[in-house]
Amino acid sequence: MKKNILVSYLLIFGLSLLGFNSAFSQTQLKRTNTINACVREYIFGTPSSDEFVIVAFLCNNGGVANSWRPPQGLTELTEMLVIAGGGGGGKRSDSGNRGAGGGGAGQVIHITNPNQLQFQVNNAEEQGQPLSISVGSGGLGATLINVRAQNGENSTVSSPSPIFTNITAIGGGGGGSANSVVEGNNSNYNDQRRGNRGGSGGGSVGAYGTGASDPIFGGEAVNSALGNPGGRGRGNTSVTGGGGGGGIGGPGGEPDNNNAGGAGGLGRGASNGFYTNLLPSALPADIPRMFAGGGGGVAGNPGSGVGDAAPGGSGVGGNAVVSGNGQPGRANTGSGGGAGGSSSPLNAFTGGRGGSGIVLIRYDFARILPVEYGSYALDVNEQNRKVSLKWSTLKEYENDYFQIQRSINGVDGFEEIGTVQGQGFTNNVTNYEFMDEFPPLYSDRLYYRLVQVDFSGKKNVGKVLLAQLATPASQVSKWQAFPNPVRGSNLRVSPTEKNHLEGNEISVQLIHTAGRYSSSFQANSIMELNRLIQQELESLPTGVLLLKLTNAQNTEVIRILKE
Repeated sequence: MKKNILVSYLLIFGLSLLGFNSAFSQTQLKRTNTINACVREYIFGTPSSDEFVIVAFLCNNGGVANSWRPPQGLTELTEMLVIAGGGGGGKRSDSGNRGAGGGGAGQVIHITNPNQLQFQVNNAEEQGQPLSISVGSGGLGATLINVRAQNGENSTVSSPSPIFTNITAIGGGGGGSANSVVEGNNSNYNDQRRGNRGGSGGGSVGAYGTGASDPIFGGEAVNSALGNPGGRGRGNTSVTGGGGGGGIGGPGGEPDNNNAGGAGGLGRGASNGFYTNLLPSALPADIPRMFAGGGGGVAGNPGSGVGDAAPGGSGVGGNAVVSGNGQPGRANTGSGGGAGGSSSPLNAFTGGRGGSGIVLIRYDFARILPVEYGSYALDVNEQNRKVSLKWSTLKEYENDYFQIQRSINGVDGFEEIGTVQGQGFTNNVTNYEFMDEFPPLYSDRLYYRLVQVDFSGKKNVGKVLLAQLATPASQVSKWQAFPNPVRGSNLRVSPTEKNHLEGNEISVQLIHTAGRYSSSFQANSIMELNRLIQQELESLPTGVLLLKLTNAQNTEVIRILKE
């Protein structure tokens, strides 16, 4: 027997080494929800439960910012990545003697502090305020040699919630173009050879001719913590080189001996250890895993009209092209476009467009209130003086049970009057109902609420609902039985004054007047009293009954007719 156990253990251990772990311990992509052409949700979890969701915003639907409302009960996001559009690549001169700079990457903002990603949610039935999410487009590549490429557009995330931190990622700087006009100032942004400022700066083109040994600075990053500068352009009396656009992982490269353009700055992504919580390996291949590489620069050569082109950063920045359109930055990476252009035909080719940005958010189901409600209402039966609380759930996560609570004033003093078992985990609509069989007779206004309890014992209080009931006719008696006459066993007894029962044990004697039956028992609450009376009534024949109630304050006998 011990040998068999050892063999089984070794088999299980060996399978685990080969990757055959229990499916219940592995997180996997369970389903994908396509919200529209620009927004997709990826739900991850184990076979038995959902764990977290990645929401990818890939563009602006119809050119308008996306409006995304958090799921009901979600109080905060777990993580967010906001990347702006990359800058376009510059244009090489048509004669080929002057190069062009690559586009800079869009700014990258990565937030892992949930305190900056909170929503204002007052109760379990409310959704958080909607987020307005705009995804920046990539900047256009330069089409003329005397105008640099366009910057990428900003990506923004904002909410009306006063506790949510609005976010703006700055678009990448456009790459510098060849520009035959020499400004003579290597830091002047009026000089179209200089790459523009941006999330990461665009690459610049070197000066050409007399005094050309001074490099032209690359475009600056607006915030050096969230981007890098473009590569400097270099030149001499015979050749100019274009710098690469800056990337989030490093600055744009400088030309190599003026004969080759500078490479685009490096990007960041899952392959080098960044944003791994937002990029599970099971995400579809069209969701990038590397972001914000700079576009490559291209050199010029006045002798042959041929220079060398440099690659974009990290495989996502656009590659520069010696003769032709610069390659675009990869879509949804915020990467810069590569420099491009040609000597013939005139103005036929352009710099590459910057890659569009992206917004990725993650929220964990553990941060969502476990129940999403569909309906929530009261139904009052005046004839029988009963109150039915009805509700439905659209989905439940770790939902153990519901408490039903009742109060006289609706502010405090809520007491539990029953429980209803929850479904645990479900994405299906579930309908519930609880009947309050014994509303107190001393009040015509009663307040009810649900308290949802999850498996960990955490409680989430629902909104309060009011039930308006008819007030029974005034009685001298301290007790009232209702209905009377009664059919079956559904008799209810209630004090006619609020404080008549508090702190008192009730002794009960139930007598059938035909002398065939007598029973005695004690109760400590109105609910227990009615439950015991109904149990006794079930087995009694029709006829006249006497119900004797005794507590510390008085003794009273009520005559009851059972039909």
